[in-house]
Amino acid sequence: MHKHYVINNIVEFHPAASTFRDLNNPDRVVVLNSPAGRCLLLLIDRAGTIVTQQEFLDIVWQRRGMLVSPNTYYQNISILRKGLKKIGFEADPIVTIPRIGLTLASDTQITIKELPPRPAETTEEPHGMTQD
Repeated sequence: MHKHYVINNIVEFHPAASTFRDLNNPDRVVVLNSPAGRCLLLLIDRAGTIVTQQEFLDIVWQRRGMLVSPNTYYQNISILRKGLKKIGFEADPIVTIPRIGLTLASDTQITIKELPPRPAETTEEPHGMTQD
C-alpha cells in the first residue's frame, strides 16, 4: 500500500517520494530532500506531541547509520518550512517550542490515504492477427 497524507485539505504529502502536491492545482508539486520528508513524517506520526531535536537526529539520521550535526537538522527543518510555504501554506504548521522541540500546530488536520499498488500492466495480443 502506498500511504500518503492530506494536510489541511490543501496539500498531499507523499513520504515515499518526499513530495507535496497542491490539491487545488495538481500540476504544482514541491520536492523535498529525503531527510526533510522524514522530518515531516515524524511530526505527522507524533501529531499532538513535541518531538525533540535528539529524537529527530536519532530517527531521521542515526537509525540509517548517519551521524549529523544539529546544523543539518536545522537546515532540513528550514527546507521543510520553505517547501510548505512554497506549496501554499500561509501559516507555518510547524511550531517551535523553544529549547524543547517541534510539533504540528494544533489546528493542523491530517488525513491518511492509502492507495492500493498499481496492478501490473497486462499485455494484449494484437487484434485481427491469426496463426496458421
